Amino acid sequence: MEPLGVVLLVAVVLGLLALVFVERRCWDGLVPLATTPVFRGGHGAVVRTAAGPQKGEAFLSRRLARTFAVALALTALLVLLAVFVPALDLAGAAVPSLGALLVIAALTALGQEEGHAWRSFGWALGGYVLADAAVTALAMLLGAGGTALLNGIGMSAGAIGCALAVAVFVPQRTYLRQYEDGARSAVRVGAFSLVARALAAKLDAGFQAAPAEFEGALSHDFMRVVPRGRDE
Repeated sequence: MEPLGVVLLVAVVLGLLALVFVERRCWDGLVPLATTPVFRGGHGAVVRTAAGPQKGEAFLSRRLARTFAVALALTALLVLLAVFVPALDLAGAAVPSLGALLVIAALTALGQEEGHAWRSFGWALGGYVLADAAVTALAMLLGAGGTALLNGIGMSAGAIGCALAVAVFVPQRTYLRQYEDGARSAVRVGAFSLVARALAAKLDAGFQAAPAEFEGALSHDFMRVVPRGRDE
């Protein structure tokens, strides 16, 4: 395996592990598995939430336009260079690996402006790898011939998947959660994600939270236990 391929493989493993670890905490108290004693010491289900500040662009269409422009521009540039520069072979592993690294790095930096670096990296990486693999496999099943063509298709699909993932899932909206036992924790989630919808469904207008309670909701939650039955 070429050096760039090794770097990409390591990045894939680290990013996916980080994503699984962090995103699991976002669903705490919202699904049955997350209410067991193994997770968060058994605080139980989320009973109500309060919405905190939202960072970044509030319109999904504008977020998509921004991420797509960066991802597709970098991919198109690399493909054109591979076509017109003999030293760059689209049929090899170097160009696709370099394309993946550039797009993931650029979208991670873009998402980091609104969320935590590891979560931005995890979603950018996951979106790229899954889209690249799925579309390349489909193209092979449909009989698309030539390694160069398959690599080009995979790079384009990866860029689109990366742009979608960062636009939709990178954390923007902060919520304060209160559990069955009175414990509270703040979490930042993608404003257009499924977990944001689940948290929004439990919004309680009577649940008042101080601004300080929303601070620190970046890569992980902070926990502040309050006496049972006490509403601050």
